[in-house]
Amino acid sequence: MFGVQLYPDGADPLSVEIPWAFPEGSLEKLKTRLGELAEQAAEKEKDGFRDWLYRTGEQWVSSRSKYISFVDDIVTLEKEDGSEMTIEFSHFNDLDKNYIRRRLEIEKMTPEEQEYFKQLRQELIKGTGMFAPRAELRIWRSPLGEHEMRATFVSGTDNANVIHLKREDGVVIEAYMDLLSPVDQEYVKQRLNAEKEEKP
Repeated sequence: MFGVQLYPDGADPLSVEIPWAFPEGSLEKLKTRLGELAEQAAEKEKDGFRDWLYRTGEQWVSSRSKYISFVDDIVTLEKEDGSEMTIEFSHFNDLDKNYIRRRLEIEKMTPEEQEYFKQLRQELIKGTGMFAPRAELRIWRSPLGEHEMRATFVSGTDNANVIHLKREDGVVIEAYMDLLSPVDQEYVKQRLNAEKEEKP
């Protein structure tokens, strides 16, 4: 297993463990899971406000605030009522410290770089762009599993019983849905649903 951390537009990192070997269909499941996590992060952080946890004396205090600046080891936050407060960096928990470090990295980016990462975050949430389902060479089987073939899904429609597959040799063939295994039929349905959601 190896870990991946994503920082959608300055939000808390999304940590995901990914297997070195990708079982059939796992890449699509991973993209779906990453999209769900990004959406959850977006819900937690609206208009820049998020939940912070910091130490005051011996107690830990939670506050919903927005990051403003970090100067000379002092972090300035804006509370929901518009007032500001300052807290020493060392008083935050580790997650918030990482958030602040990431914000500093973002501030060093050019406007073009910041816009790129914002767009990437939206693609992650919506499952479009580089996170859209990709053509996947996989094994297709007959209902009883007596026949199989390695091919890539090319096209199909909801109301048709015929789909198009591209074999390893590059030849595009027609295949009947009712002659495919239940697993393959479900795979086709998921691909068609993903393509419909991607269209504006």
